[in-house]
Parts: sequence; C-alpha cells; structure tokens
Amino acid sequence: MGRRNLQIATAGELLTASLLESVGLPCHIVRRDGYDLLAEGESRAIRIEVKTACSTGTMQHSSNTYAWFRNGRGKGAVPDIYAFVYWPSRKIIFDVDFKVKTRAFKPQDFTDKREMESLVYALSLFGCAPSRISLQKPGCEPIFAEASRQYQAMTQQSAQTPDKR
Repeated sequence: MGRRNLQIATAGELLTASLLESVGLPCHIVRRDGYDLLAEGESRAIRIEVKTACSTGTMQHSSNTYAWFRNGRGKGAVPDIYAFVYWPSRKIIFDVDFKVKTRAFKPQDFTDKREMESLVYALSLFGCAPSRISLQKPGCEPIFAEASRQYQAMTQQSAQTPDKR
C-alpha cells in the first residue's frame, strides 16, 4: 500500500473511531489481521474492519461507483461490522451482511441519514440499543430519533414473532 493510500486508510479508521466514540462507544485502533478497530460493546468487544475510498484512489470501480472487497481469503479474524468510508464526504456506511463478497456504493449513498441508520442497526445487533447511545453529532438528532424508532419497532416485532426452531 502506497503512502497516500495508507494515509487515507488511517484517516478512515480515525473518522470511524471518532464517530463511535462520539455516540458513547469506547473504541480502539488495533489494526489486526481481519479488523482495524475494537469497540467496547454492551456484552463483548466488537471487531470492525474499515474500508476507505477517496475520489483520487484506485477504488473507483465504474462510473462514479466505489467498490470494496472483503477479506475472503480466510486470513485473520472475521470482523463483526464493516465500516465503508467515502473520504471526500467524510461519511460512513456500516454493514453486517457477510453474504456478499464485494460492496459497491455511489457517492450519493453516503448521507447523514444512511450513516446514522446503518450505525444504529449495526450496533443494535450487539446489544447497544439506541437509548444507550448518546448522540453528539450536530444536525443528526432527527435522523437518530427516527433510527431509534425503527429499532424499537424491529425489536417489538421480533419479540412478537414466534421462534420457528
């Protein structure tokens, strides 16, 4: 990895760690095989792999679309959450869907709304309910409130759905 790419990758890790810290989730940059960050979840540590792209980087896949390739070679630990960072907008999309080996996004996919919704959803899977997350990102309060309502509806629905085992 070239010096400029390493700088962008480090900036993406710092941005992601900063966002997690700002919502009350302690986070550490660890750079292990398979993941870059370790966040302190409610009941266990959460491994986060950060993938960063910038407009001048080599990640441009096709017409204004950026693609990230996941660690699929069995090398290192498997992360719990992927954080896809689009550096020009300083926005992050959090993802927990591990069925897909490649993720592609357009720059317009990186919005405050998508960032907050994906963050709340990903953290909720690890027992970090939105009510326990403090939000200090200016202007995102309505988005965060809506994501919290969606989380509550999701947990109520799953509580009412019988287990089919």
